[in-house]
Amino acid sequence: MKKNATSAWFPWPALIALCMTSVAWAQQQSTISDDAAASRIAWWRDAKFGLFMHWGVYSIPGRGEWVQWNEQIPVNEYAKLATQFNPDKFDPDAWAVIAKTAGMKYTVLTARHHDGFALFDDPGSDFTAMKSAAHRDFVAEYVTAVRKAGLHVGLYYVDWLGFNGVAFKDGWHARPKDQHYAGAFTWQDDQAVGDLRKLQPSIITNDRTDAPADFLSREGDHAMGNFDSQHPWELCTTLTTGAWGYQPNAKVKSLNEVIRLLVGAVGRDGNLLLNVGPRPDGRIAPEQVERLREVGDWLRRYGQSIYATRGGPYLPGDFGVSTYHDRTVYLHVLNATDKRLSLPALPTKILSCSSLMGGSVACKQASNSVEITLNGNADAGDTIIALTLASPAVELKPITTPVAGRAELVR
Repeated sequence: MKKNATSAWFPWPALIALCMTSVAWAQQQSTISDDAAASRIAWWRDAKFGLFMHWGVYSIPGRGEWVQWNEQIPVNEYAKLATQFNPDKFDPDAWAVIAKTAGMKYTVLTARHHDGFALFDDPGSDFTAMKSAAHRDFVAEYVTAVRKAGLHVGLYYVDWLGFNGVAFKDGWHARPKDQHYAGAFTWQDDQAVGDLRKLQPSIITNDRTDAPADFLSREGDHAMGNFDSQHPWELCTTLTTGAWGYQPNAKVKSLNEVIRLLVGAVGRDGNLLLNVGPRPDGRIAPEQVERLREVGDWLRRYGQSIYATRGGPYLPGDFGVSTYHDRTVYLHVLNATDKRLSLPALPTKILSCSSLMGGSVACKQASNSVEITLNGNADAGDTIIALTLASPAVELKPITTPVAGRAELVR
């Protein structure tokens, strides 16, 4: 029911534009630095926003993607779910439309998760979508649809063994913290990723293998972390609260919560990969589709402050975050119930300032500060102010802003 990463990738080497492989506990703190790295990752850094989809037989019980582990369901019993997995409403074109409507530029599908079920035709396993009730290669259909829609294709692949975190003795269980894996097993990640790069030189991978990575990953709302412009990185988290796989009646995060996640990641110079868990029949829940549509509406109005930007020059602080493109700095004021904002000085002249939300903005540049007064609309979620500079923003060094306890938003 499980294969090593090398053999499992080979059926579609020509179809993968973005690859995410995972040995669940192995993560690096640096990224690859070969000559082609910057150009390979460039489109992804501009894209900023992607759709993650956790889908498999675990959608049938509807208790999350870890249901087999959490409830210690015997393998033979769990395997029976494949006989029920026949998603007659699966429509990858609809998935692609949902992603595009949300303003996303790439998608990532769980080709195989920890339970070992493959959504593709794996000739070395009987636990696959092709050998289930569906008799379909969902990954192949997904790849075709996403490419047709003009989006970048991503796949997430796991082998379920987790030697560093679990042990087997009368069943799988968490390894005691004072006991370490002492075996000689290896996933041969360097060889697997090396083979992928030979087949598709433009492929990018995250750091959840032991091979050199193109970008780092942060998982969950709590992992937003600090500003990092030295390494490409991505925050992956869920649209709903709870599990990543399908759960009936899962609470959907508010539009404001999602916007803050997106803006928070981009303002820290990262990307956001937002997850949904499609239903057993292949459809994404209507309330989740509606929220994604609202995010897309927001991006159609204010996407210039997100797409193809970099985080900074103002570092995240009490006021919010900033992004920039060319000579324009976008201030994402995340607590703009007040009308005046004081920020540290900029070492270049501000030629003009405006609010993307409507209304007028007055900017006063002093030797030690930038004073901004909103004369129009403010948004409690994210008020966006554009500063046009006399010189490219990329030339500016990061500027520290006030943090908790030293707020500079004043009435």
